[in-house]
Amino acid sequence: MTRLYFEDPSCQLYLGDAREVLRQLPEESINCVVTSPPFWGLRKYAGEQEVVWSGDGKCKHQWNMEIISTETFARGGHVPDYAYGQPYRSTRPELWQRVEHKRGFCSICGAIKCALGLEPDPSMYIGHLIQLLREIKRVLCRDGVCFIHLDDTRASHPGDRAKVGGFQANPSKDRAEAESPMAMRKYSLIQTYGEWT
Repeated sequence: MTRLYFEDPSCQLYLGDAREVLRQLPEESINCVVTSPPFWGLRKYAGEQEVVWSGDGKCKHQWNMEIISTETFARGGHVPDYAYGQPYRSTRPELWQRVEHKRGFCSICGAIKCALGLEPDPSMYIGHLIQLLREIKRVLCRDGVCFIHLDDTRASHPGDRAKVGGFQANPSKDRAEAESPMAMRKYSLIQTYGEWT
């Protein structure tokens, strides 16, 4: 649900799903966009964040949802990054929390329902960012600018392409992925930003 959150003579702020807000704005009506989308696999924001991506908009979806649970560094819901000296669970358990999120696919049309940044793989995440950026491009003035803050993600376990920050797409594929020539070593950079810049 989109709603006007704040308004004064110089600006208007809307609260809602960015995809819905952008669709309501006229073409070439925005001079500057500054955005910092959730980084892939690194954060679960509070509240219901799951939205429908792709698929058939007219489908009466039948969701096969899964609840994915992991223990993360408690500061802001970020997944721990040991390279930057965040504490291990064994030494500072009070700084950790259990985080759950839902994700699933429609068995009829193949749509996915998930929060942006919690897709099962980076290519799907990039696809969702591109959907948003196409709408941004539509509303951006010809002389407008767009600033995107997007950081990278590291693989959390050897061989995993789809397990980042403890969020795992399909546990049964771990062994096959670890043996794959495309498998990543632990802490390998995923380079999500490099896939579309």
